[in-house]
Amino acid sequence: MTDTKAYGLSSGDGEVLSMLGTDIRVLGGRRTGASFAVMDCYLPVGEGPPPHIHDDEDEAFYVLEGRMRFKSEGAEWVLDRGGFVYLPRGIMHQPMVEGDQPARALTIVSRVGLEDFFADFIDRLAKSGGPPSLELLDEVGAPYELRHFPPGSI
Repeated sequence: MTDTKAYGLSSGDGEVLSMLGTDIRVLGGRRTGASFAVMDCYLPVGEGPPPHIHDDEDEAFYVLEGRMRFKSEGAEWVLDRGGFVYLPRGIMHQPMVEGDQPARALTIVSRVGLEDFFADFIDRLAKSGGPPSLELLDEVGAPYELRHFPPGSI
């Protein structure tokens, strides 16, 4: 039996992490008893992470607003509001805002920890005083079993 408690969040509530222009509102993570993470992500025009691989977690996106392009090994989808994509662990993938409007997506991850990666990266980037880099993403991402690749790798 777990001591996890039920909870609800009103619109706009929840911890917000701002990483490289993307605002990530954590809706569910460690508070869920370590079973999954859910994040409401706001991405500006033309933004998205570099190609990357999650070695130990699956990831899914439900597009709430705007249009997003999702690339993975051997497949590509351009999804509007209401579109959904599932990206299993171990495959390189990249979500990106498509078009001239920002996008919002509900991100569901099959275990907690990604929200900790974001917080750790934000902290390390601020302390470094330098620009973001793939090397820093990989250094911070290693304990989370995340690997990052240069743009155009997919």
